[in-house]
Amino acid sequence: MIRKMAIDWQLRIRMAEKGMFQTTELVPLLDERGVHLSRE
Repeated sequence: MIRKMAIDWQLRIRMAEKGMFQTTELVPLLDERGVHLSRE
């Protein structure tokens, strides 16, 4: 039997719970944790 696993992050829901409605608001928070995103 083959089992499949899926992960649903629900990012928009989690952001809205914290009053964040634009993904650009994540950039400084990720930067604090050493995650640097390219904006290309």
